[in-house]
Amino acid sequence: MIRLIVEFCFCKVRTRYGIVEGFRLDIGAGKEVDLFLGIPFAAPPVGELRFQKPQPPGHWDGVRRCVAFGPRAPQADFFWERITLGRKSEDCLYLNVFSPTWKSDEDEVLKSFLYSTINFHYSLDSIGTIDEHVPVTEYIIPNIEFR
Repeated sequence: MIRLIVEFCFCKVRTRYGIVEGFRLDIGAGKEVDLFLGIPFAAPPVGELRFQKPQPPGHWDGVRRCVAFGPRAPQADFFWERITLGRKSEDCLYLNVFSPTWKSDEDEVLKSFLYSTINFHYSLDSIGTIDEHVPVTEYIIPNIEFR
């Protein structure tokens, strides 16, 4: 019998809309990254809001678990994407944040930049589509899912 033990360290951050809980991931070389996946950055663009500019998300009570990517925007799929890509929904305005837990030797302040994909056939809804070397930097990486 093989026993597999997986240990996750959960981390929490207070936002202006409520508390989000992400998780810490060991990326090798003695480094870890805090991941917060599927944080809503706008109200769901459905119904009357469908073709309007994004509205602020509502506040939530308690802790919102942000440990999985939000759904991707509806779009035509190639046949293999029906199997490999995540769920689709009109409610697709989410933010993913990758934050290193270590301090850069070169700089006292962590830098931040926007890492976003604009592609007509693919959506950034799985960890496999993110450049595996980007989270190894000293940058905080926000990634936006959008329509």
